[in-house]
Amino acid sequence: MPSTLPMLPVPPGPLLPLLALAVVAVGWVLTGTAEPSSPSPAATFSFVADRLGPPGQAGGWGPAAGVALFDLDGELVSDDVCLTDPRRGGVSVAPVPGTHGGYRPFRLTAPGPRGTPTGCLPADLDEDGRQDLVVSYRGRSPSLFVRLPGTRPSAAAFGHRDLVVRPQPWNTAAMTVGDFDGDGHLDLVVGDHLPPGGAVRDRAPDAHDGGGVRLYLGTGTGAFTEAEDAFGEAGRTGRTLALGVQDLDGDGLPELYVANALGPDVLLVNESAPGRASFRTASGTRGLTTPRSSVLGRDSSTGTGVAFTDLDADGTQDILVGRGPVFVSTALPGLRERLHAGVAPYEDRAGELGLGGVGPSWDVRAADLDNDGHDEIMYAVEAPGGVALFAGGAGVAGPVAPGGDATALAVGDVDDDGRLDVAVSGLTTPATLYRNHGVTAPFVGLRPRLPAGPCGTVTGGMTRPAIGAQARLRLPGGGTLARQLYPASSAPELLLGLGEADTGEAALPVSLSWRDECGIPRTAAVSLDPGWHDLLLTSRGVSEVRRR
Repeated sequence: MPSTLPMLPVPPGPLLPLLALAVVAVGWVLTGTAEPSSPSPAATFSFVADRLGPPGQAGGWGPAAGVALFDLDGELVSDDVCLTDPRRGGVSVAPVPGTHGGYRPFRLTAPGPRGTPTGCLPADLDEDGRQDLVVSYRGRSPSLFVRLPGTRPSAAAFGHRDLVVRPQPWNTAAMTVGDFDGDGHLDLVVGDHLPPGGAVRDRAPDAHDGGGVRLYLGTGTGAFTEAEDAFGEAGRTGRTLALGVQDLDGDGLPELYVANALGPDVLLVNESAPGRASFRTASGTRGLTTPRSSVLGRDSSTGTGVAFTDLDADGTQDILVGRGPVFVSTALPGLRERLHAGVAPYEDRAGELGLGGVGPSWDVRAADLDNDGHDEIMYAVEAPGGVALFAGGAGVAGPVAPGGDATALAVGDVDDDGRLDVAVSGLTTPATLYRNHGVTAPFVGLRPRLPAGPCGTVTGGMTRPAIGAQARLRLPGGGTLARQLYPASSAPELLLGLGEADTGEAALPVSLSWRDECGIPRTAAVSLDPGWHDLLLTSRGVSEVRRR
């Protein structure tokens, strides 16, 4: 990060030596105007605010409960947005402002029982190379909006089906996808905050009367079958608010972090095989001076978001929890063995890092906004909080509340310029895209893809996001950058910022790992020049995708 970043006062308490974070107020208020009293980080961060919504509609769409960035037109750049629209009972889809789009904004509304939408999750459910949408609700089980072939983007271009045979009065607060059983097909996890019908009986700090977490195994055709009781007791009754997916132990199968309200969070270690879901709960250990609220799996805080980043540059992913702890891994080597023995070797260092006083946040994201090789951390904070941005690599930390209201965040390079942009939704203020115009550095960007269609078939060049793919880049001066593709509501892309590394004219070595279209683990070593690369990952190796 450039040395021109202003240094703000550090709150009392030590800082973790290897995690250097600085908080900067970037004027991210949802009106798009900068806070006059905020420190000016113009030399590093600069964002231009665009209201999300149909062109010509005053004020955009207005408030929204959730936001997602995805690629609707098949051009691989995630320059389309899906906003959860609780006022109208559906979700709204439109091109990002300033992109060519080529279609008119539209709304998707489920037939049958009404529910209040709570989330919109893009995913290619039937593996045909077209992005579908999963919509969750309060008062209704999720809807699957499946894109029909040969159609231009519109409401009529999506066929509707229910996740379950008959809609149920669920209260879903979180969804995510990943290939949890390693068969090459996307699976869906649904987390409910309240039990069906919404009755709450237990108001104790360790509540166990929520809706829990369900796993639905995909077949690659758009159909899903529930893996009943896949998560055991840990998944039955929690008041789930957020889900996070990441391969923490490096075995190619993603773990699942479940953030609950008024009860302990859950880390589920994946021990599945194709067609057979199996998970082990891993919990942290409590020292003599460790508060219970700081122990993974024994805490009682309300987790409202989950993100992953390597905070201390040890090659393993650490866990950020919205409105809760920051769990830093402490077991190297031996992480895999301890996780599969039911032990979660993570310590909460939120207080040491100055991340414990952010305020009542609803979401959290980690992304390298200036390509310096260090992730920034963003929290979506209730009014008057807005977006709290902690800048990586600058040496200090402390909370900031630039104003506004924020409930959800999505990150992606919507204009293909090598800078990650941020979409923000709020319940009381209009949904906004913050287009990144800040100072940047060289980067290697990947949009990993798999061939569309069933195992062993050719589909005329159609591709789908390679969810679960991993990339590791070796820097010329030493050190490694690593990313995993579990985007949820963000764009399905991996950006590796090179910072001040002296890359010269040579291509950079990148190691890739993925499951191919048949679910078989693959690896490859490639050399890539700085810039974006659309990569097709197959059983035969890696090649560049030609954009349409």
